[in-house]
Amino acid sequence: MAQRHTSNLSPRFQAAIDIRDAVQSLLVAGGTYTEKPCGARYRYSVNGLMMSHRIPIPEVLRGQDGVWRVHYGHPIGNLAFGLEIWADEKKHKVLNVEWERDYVDLVSFKRGSWEQRALDLEGAASELPLLSRWRAMISTAIH
Repeated sequence: MAQRHTSNLSPRFQAAIDIRDAVQSLLVAGGTYTEKPCGARYRYSVNGLMMSHRIPIPEVLRGQDGVWRVHYGHPIGNLAFGLEIWADEKKHKVLNVEWERDYVDLVSFKRGSWEQRALDLEGAASELPLLSRWRAMISTAIH
């Protein structure tokens, strides 16, 4: 189910976007960072939720016009950014959403009590050390 990020979203789609927005800063600020040739991930577990946030690795390329530009490579078949959430200690995948610029693809979303636990994490990044909060702020700004 793909929709553009507009004000005309279905309630189900909007709920998934709200969860994504609530946990993204916490994942970047407090998550464990790993990097592979196809992209990087931040992983974080809290409140019975295991979350994984995929981001592209930027590379600087020089165009034919001689101008240097940042290019975000990502795996073919996926959008540049992704978020997956498992509930009950990784027993059930409950959310898989991908996005790039204003295009969002809701791959899967299973409604349940886990949603409130995820929404309650909004702002939790502010409780982390200053360096972690700064990392989250910078990373969120470039998305």
